[in-house]
Amino acid sequence: MFPTSSPAPARAEAGPPSLAVVQVGTLQWILQPGDVVSFGRGTPCDIRIAHDPVDEHVSRLAGLVEHRGDDLVVRNASTKRQLIFRPARGADRVLRPGEAITCLPHREFLVALDGRDGRHHVLQVTATDGTGPQRGA
Repeated sequence: MFPTSSPAPARAEAGPPSLAVVQVGTLQWILQPGDVVSFGRGTPCDIRIAHDPVDEHVSRLAGLVEHRGDDLVVRNASTKRQLIFRPARGADRVLRPGEAITCLPHREFLVALDGRDGRHHVLQVTATDGTGPQRGA
């Protein structure tokens, strides 16, 4: 009988995001597949930023975070202002009005908006595969 070698076990890879957490300060929004949250300073936004005090440099409807089941999409909904997609690793990406970006392969990223007088407004987004946050992706 000859010795046989078994194939190396397959590495477990993170599956598609099953949940996403959007955080602003101490407040969190949990997104499941199919969920969409809007953000900006306007009253119809799910996540209100730059409204107290009012910062007119942030659009009333600045953007959206969409959980598409296999990916997260960040969409700039502003007609005048840009957003910054800032992954935990890698280069920033400027999203001009109307542009969108998918988060893959990034599981943790920031969405930054410039405000008046050098102020910055930041949303932290973390996608999970059901086993907890994926750090450093």
